[in-house]
Amino acid sequence: MMAITRILSVVYNLAIQRRECDKGGRWFALVLRWKWLMRRVVMLVIAALLLTALPVYAHASLSRSEPASNAVLEESPSEIRLWFTEPLEPSFSRIRLRDTSGSVIETEASQIDNNDPMQMFVPVSNLPDGVYTVVWQVVSTADGHLTSGNFAFTVGEAVTGSSAAIQTTVVSQESTLIRWFYLLSLSLAIGSMAFWLFVWQPSMPEKPTQVEPRLYWLMCAGWVLLGISSVLMLMLHVSGLTGTSLWGALFDPALALAFETRYGQLWLARAALWVMLGVALYAGRKDALFLWIGLMIGTLITAGHSFASHASAAPDRTAAVFVDVLHTFATALWLGGLVQFANALLWAKQRADSSTQLVAKFVQHFSNYARVAVAVLVVTGSYSAWLQVGSVTALLTTQYGHTLLLKLILFAPLLLIAAVNLVFTARGLARGDTIWVGRLRSLIGAEIALMVGILVTVGALTSINPGRAELAGQEASILEPDTAVTMQITDELHAHMEITPGWVGENRFQLGLYDIQNTEAVNDATSIRLRFENLTQNLGTSELRPTFVGDGVYVATGANLSVPGRWRIRMTLQRPDRFDTVLDFTVTVAPEPPARPLDMTIPPIERVLALVIAGAFCLAIGGAALIQTRLRLLNGAGILGIGALALGVLLLVSGVQLMG
Repeated sequence: MMAITRILSVVYNLAIQRRECDKGGRWFALVLRWKWLMRRVVMLVIAALLLTALPVYAHASLSRSEPASNAVLEESPSEIRLWFTEPLEPSFSRIRLRDTSGSVIETEASQIDNNDPMQMFVPVSNLPDGVYTVVWQVVSTADGHLTSGNFAFTVGEAVTGSSAAIQTTVVSQESTLIRWFYLLSLSLAIGSMAFWLFVWQPSMPEKPTQVEPRLYWLMCAGWVLLGISSVLMLMLHVSGLTGTSLWGALFDPALALAFETRYGQLWLARAALWVMLGVALYAGRKDALFLWIGLMIGTLITAGHSFASHASAAPDRTAAVFVDVLHTFATALWLGGLVQFANALLWAKQRADSSTQLVAKFVQHFSNYARVAVAVLVVTGSYSAWLQVGSVTALLTTQYGHTLLLKLILFAPLLLIAAVNLVFTARGLARGDTIWVGRLRSLIGAEIALMVGILVTVGALTSINPGRAELAGQEASILEPDTAVTMQITDELHAHMEITPGWVGENRFQLGLYDIQNTEAVNDATSIRLRFENLTQNLGTSELRPTFVGDGVYVATGANLSVPGRWRIRMTLQRPDRFDTVLDFTVTVAPEPPARPLDMTIPPIERVLALVIAGAFCLAIGGAALIQTRLRLLNGAGILGIGALALGVLLLVSGVQLMG
């Protein structure tokens, strides 16, 4: 925060200097008068992300089931079949059935359907009458995340209350921080090499044939940290599968079994690439050709990461994965390049005779591909946000949407600082003003701090369920209440009772009382007692004491209607200077209706529009980048331009195929 505060102060002072700023600069200075607000926003955002554990819906969400949640069957089903939103790993996916006592019922082993890996079933037979709870646990082959949940159904006449379908998990600080550490290490490993190839080497008066030791050791540090974070990612995965601690996952027998899953196989491939990257780095110190090889290997590692992300479960999977690859690669080039840039500035500081001209060249070459990287991030980030969130409602009401908003809050000042570097810093250095070298260090420090904060939000986003799926789960679990209404009228009293939702389980009892003789609401009740008795089963009695809320209305909440059937609710009313009034209400209570199926279908026209719009922007960015570089492809802008062009073609082809 000290660094960010210092940078904002520097930028503010620059903006108010008339010789440095035009009218746009003075307007910019007015905006920065609110720097104290920006400082606090950044602090609160990062603190909120680091200090909270997020309860969320799981990743391979339960779409529907047979029997459905809370279904009442006349006879035992032949099987229990569950449908999920993502393909399942057989080794870590299972169904267990429990009776009313909580004991596990012996069944055949649960199986994944051979024709549809998103279906899992377990054969059952001859279940006696009663309420049964289906407990399931699955692991998605798409992103490797663990999901668990349960729901109840009844065979014959129900004897206990129903149970809503539940599917939850908790994203811990541990998960967010490990994913953040991995993304940071990946960015450092790739971006530090890219800086040497695209900025350092072209900027030096005498083209270096060997890597400067200061820059080389930062590349090596990124490689080492990437290896450590990759191991931590594997431990986190196994820990989630087995329920053991992070360190206990290293010695869990399930570690070997995890390598048989799609996630484990992708991890092994990334581990092999990591070793190859180390060899390329070792040889690259004396021969820059190996750094080019290392950059290609880093791109493949990025692709391996994207194939185990939320994108791999998207409807247009190929397009979504390559969007994620280019987004992550552009982030790595920008963030890792900034860290290496700061490292290079420390070296340039020792060359006071020519540091300004050299730094000006650094800024020129870095800006050439940073501009393209920012454009790529905006387009690919927008497409991914639509894919994973899909609506303003999901953005504002889901945990994923809230975290995405925090990411955007951090991204806005990052773009602002990048614009300052592009406009003011580049011009100042071109004029030979040495003061801009020091200012550049501060501005780069601010960019790095903000991007590190953004990666914290990305670590959280990759841990939790996408907003589109979370919203679909919320909507599927919300049933319209079927309020039960009953009333009793005597010579003295009119009593009206509403029971919401009117199903087995917890209900809200609203009692409206009206004094017929005095033609006014009853607001002076000293005591009201509701006594519940089931008329079909001997379950004993229970009571509630409604409280006064105003205008003759008294309210209580409770789970007293515990089983389906006919119930008598006896109301005893006590009022000052009057005899007690006793009234009986009779209601028929049904089990909670089955939950609606989880619908995550994206309309085809919406998918086509998103693919075409994103594809058109990618083509425009790629074309502009190649024209900017005059078709010189072996630089940062050229490589990103080629990537944007290829992605644009892929998105458009996917859109055309979907229309066909």
